[in-house]
Amino acid sequence: MFEHELRALVKTASGIDNTNWFGSETDVYPAVALLLISELGQHTQDGRLTTKQCVVQVDLWSRDASEALTKKNALLSVVGTYIATDDDAKLRKTMLVTMRSGIETTAPNEPLYRYSIDLRCVYTD
Repeated sequence: MFEHELRALVKTASGIDNTNWFGSETDVYPAVALLLISELGQHTQDGRLTTKQCVVQVDLWSRDASEALTKKNALLSVVGTYIATDDDAKLRKTMLVTMRSGIETTAPNEPLYRYSIDLRCVYTD
């Protein structure tokens, strides 16, 4: 499944162990949440194509602004233009679509710095 490969790629590139689909179950930071935003249904007259595309939102969270920036840059250096070299890989390619940054101040004196990175992923079944 491409989801496992994408999680491993993001985890390795960012150096953040707390990398999970749907978000973190703990308050350990830095953290990365992977969320499927949309999947493109590409079809021919014979049915759905075996090569598919989707957009995945990668949310990177940190308590430290400098750490967030460093982790974001490390992540983008890999997943911004990733192309698989292993013919057996399900995840074939990732491309940066958009990126946003922000800060949450829900807890007093404990801001959370966030980068939201949208990736277009090309994968096979």
